[in-house]
Amino acid sequence: MNEEIIIRRDRYDSAIMVLVSALAVGVTALVAHAGNHAVALLELIGLPALFSTTRALVANQPHLRANYQGLWFGGGRLVPWRDVEMIGVRPCAVAIYFRSRKSLLRLPPAKVVRSIFSVGDVDVSCGTLSAAMLAAQIDNMRSRYVGSIDGVTVDAARLPVARVVSKDE
Repeated sequence: MNEEIIIRRDRYDSAIMVLVSALAVGVTALVAHAGNHAVALLELIGLPALFSTTRALVANQPHLRANYQGLWFGGGRLVPWRDVEMIGVRPCAVAIYFRSRKSLLRLPPAKVVRSIFSVGDVDVSCGTLSAAMLAAQIDNMRSRYVGSIDGVTVDAARLPVARVVSKDE
């Protein structure tokens, strides 16, 4: 049970995300300061996103870690395998679909904001790795720990053999 899949962050992409988050927070602060208080609500999204992307860059947290317990997206809480519906493939990314939208609350704030624009509930960039290979490995791990492949239970007990019983007179 020590098997683990780790997708590392690209430091350059992480630095760009920090700069974009800081720029978004700065612009919304200027607009809110000018008197538009409705835009100030965007600060509630922007500040946690800025904090989590900066922390991920400084701490060099992985982009995704998959192990026997579930998926961890470099911050936030662990998403157990039972909450993962499906693993899909996009060009250069793995799309992860959850059983319910409530699972998004387990993600770091930056991932929640980016999930609005994702194909799946969450898209994980693979960098130079093969997205199809990673998706297959993660889905294989999910099926082993959840216990089903395409809805069929793995190692299920055999059903009793049916037999015809006739009533003798």
